[in-house]
Amino acid sequence: MLFGTSLVQGGTRLEVERYNQDGERDSTLTIQVQDGKLRMDQVDEEQQRSAFIYDGQRIIDANLSEFSYAVIERGVLEASKAKQNPRAALR
Repeated sequence: MLFGTSLVQGGTRLEVERYNQDGERDSTLTIQVQDGKLRMDQVDEEQQRSAFIYDGQRIIDANLSEFSYAVIERGVLEASKAKQNPRAALR
């Protein structure tokens, strides 16, 4: 967990490119961690854009191509996780 903590305090950006079996780029994922917030942006082969943002209290799952989003509060996530696996918990 030290690695994750140092990333949050210092802020970082990581870009990952995924390739299919033919060697063509399938999607690009950009992960940013700064000021206790996590953001992941993805662009797939059809230029569909999406973002996933977590600030410790809520998740925003945005489809930037369709201009839509969903907000999920931490309490809802914890309640759902507790039903699926009572020993698991968000930290």
